[in-house]
Amino acid sequence: MVALRRLRDALRDGDPIWAVIRGSALAQDGRSAGLTAPSGQAQEAVIRAALAAARVDPEAVAHVEAHGSGTPSATRSSSRRSARSTAPGAAPAWSPR
Repeated sequence: MVALRRLRDALRDGDPIWAVIRGSALAQDGRSAGLTAPSGQAQEAVIRAALAAARVDPEAVAHVEAHGSGTPSATRSSSRRSARSTAPGAAPAWSPR
């Protein structure tokens, strides 16, 4: 189980802290080729927005965990967009499950 709490409340109560969510973002792609083929530009924009909200330099990102439609083409696209938005020139890695 994962319990999300405000950081100040967890600190106050002495709860163990395993991670801190520093920023988040959400988007709606608008028109795309379909549900399993999301807009790459929208994916890049939302990743950049989340990084900006968290005040994190994209070059500092070492790992991105993402879940999508599960189709090979969408997974490869998401992986490429994550890599492009965080570490320009990095080779994306993806593994369908």
